[in-house]
Amino acid sequence: MDCALDEPTVEVLPLTPAVAALGSDLEIHGEPGDRIITATALLEGAVPVTKDERLRRYGPLKTVW
Repeated sequence: MDCALDEPTVEVLPLTPAVAALGSDLEIHGEPGDRIITATALLEGAVPVTKDERLRRYGPLKTVW
């Protein structure tokens, strides 16, 4: 993971109260990690790279794979 964090385009984002609140309200499957990733991406305008079909089908979230 240290190597990935050395890349200039990689940023570690905090788990904020806004992320936690949005994550608990999302209408996606119950996996907490996916909810946190999705909420963070939506709030930050980020595009996650994922092969998870459930996340890729979630309308408000733009993904790359």
